[in-house]
Amino acid sequence: MNGVEQFYLDISKKQQSGSSKGGGSSIVKDKDKERHVTSIRKQKQDASKREAAAAKRMQELMRQFGTVLRQVMHHSMLSMFFVCLDET
Repeated sequence: MNGVEQFYLDISKKQQSGSSKGGGSSIVKDKDKERHVTSIRKQKQDASKREAAAAKRMQELMRQFGTVLRQVMHHSMLSMFFVCLDET
């Protein structure tokens, strides 16, 4: 039984001494987390900008489509008008 106790005591001492020696590693981990969070924020901002630009392009395409549709309708109406004139 004492051997098992000693084994676990040794493991916990090694872990404690390792964490005190590697205290700087937690700072590195914090910096890595900070960089990761910053990176995610930037990705979200970029995605938001791309989405806004896509919405603007879609709006412009819809405007152009409306213009073309009005021109086609106007042309069709004129064609029908002249066909009606020819029939009379």
